[in-house]
Amino acid sequence: MPRIHNKNTREPRQKRSIEMKQRIMEAARLLFSEKGLHGTSSNEIVEKAGVSIGSFYSYFPDKRTLYLEVLESFINTVSAHILSDAIEFRYTGEEHDIKETLYQYLKNVFRSFDIDLRFHAQTIALRFTDADIAKIYDAAEKRELQYIKNILIQFRKSRPLGIEDIDMAAKIIHGSIAYLVHSIKFFNYRSDEDRLINELAQSIFKYIA
Repeated sequence: MPRIHNKNTREPRQKRSIEMKQRIMEAARLLFSEKGLHGTSSNEIVEKAGVSIGSFYSYFPDKRTLYLEVLESFINTVSAHILSDAIEFRYTGEEHDIKETLYQYLKNVFRSFDIDLRFHAQTIALRFTDADIAKIYDAAEKRELQYIKNILIQFRKSRPLGIEDIDMAAKIIHGSIAYLVHSIKFFNYRSDEDRLINELAQSIFKYIA
């Protein structure tokens, strides 16, 4: 998402300024997690961050701009966690290799929701009513879909797959994962997470094999 700049705001270059902006963003994320966007005031943010209101407005023209930048930073962190330990595509074609790849990816997805579950839940709900928030989430989803497609493409190089349309298969896999992780993390659906991840990896393998 393009950053919203204002002629009266500035991008920090010195270490002290960078740290101050980060302090404001971290304080804002904690308050947004607790009280939401509309329940949090700029004065509360600067008080928690330990900075002046003038410092706040030197970096952010308004609270909404701050919110979007905090969200973009948060989603980038979540995406980096999901795609961390990126699988090196060196498959032998063995069933175990494919299942282990799927298991590692699924484990990363589930654990990424623990970074800040309350903020994640609040912002993902706003995705359906706020176009700017939707753009941030859509960009992250596009990266995840491409990652799943890359996995499927590499699988296909090592062994025949039972799917015909990789684009649609990636969307089906991504949607299935999203439904389950949202059910468990957001709606307190009780389940043994490790067992669920293992069974989901098995199910996806059976779908694509």
